Amino acid sequence: MLSKKSINAINAAIWLGFLQSNGPVSLHKISESLSLSISCLEQIFAHLKAANLIQSFKGPGGGYFLAKGLQEITLWQIALAFERAGSVAPTQTEHSPANAFAICQETLFSDFQRVSEAFLTKMTLQDAIDLCMSSHVNNFITNDERHNRFKLKPLVAPKLPNGPNSIFNWAAMAF
Repeated sequence: MLSKKSINAINAAIWLGFLQSNGPVSLHKISESLSLSISCLEQIFAHLKAANLIQSFKGPGGGYFLAKGLQEITLWQIALAFERAGSVAPTQTEHSPANAFAICQETLFSDFQRVSEAFLTKMTLQDAIDLCMSSHVNNFITNDERHNRFKLKPLVAPKLPNGPNSIFNWAAMAF
């Protein structure tokens, strides 16, 4: 199963890929988007940098950007930086009725891990960004909001004056 840190790393990489078109992205922007602390993101980005998935610039105007194209990085490559570090090889246990449930549970979760790994290996960052953008538009914006997605209030029709607004309009007024 994916750890919380792997899930946060995938989300951070998706946001990084989405925001990097304007240049290097600061951790502050990603922190605001994901509601994660900057220290948590620093740890995540240190692992991603060690895995050669991202690069960084220091100083004013600096930040992070992907080391490869969006189509070249899979979600499993991102998760792999966190999953292999904490994984422990399964140990052989004796086959007693008390351990039968534990063995069954290990088998179930290892199957789940293989399916998750296969899915994340096929999905690139570009696929994830496209999926997020399409589901965001389809799920969160109703038909009425699509025409007014910034939720602007309709303009009120201007009121015409009831009387003359200058001395030159006295002649045009019918009393």
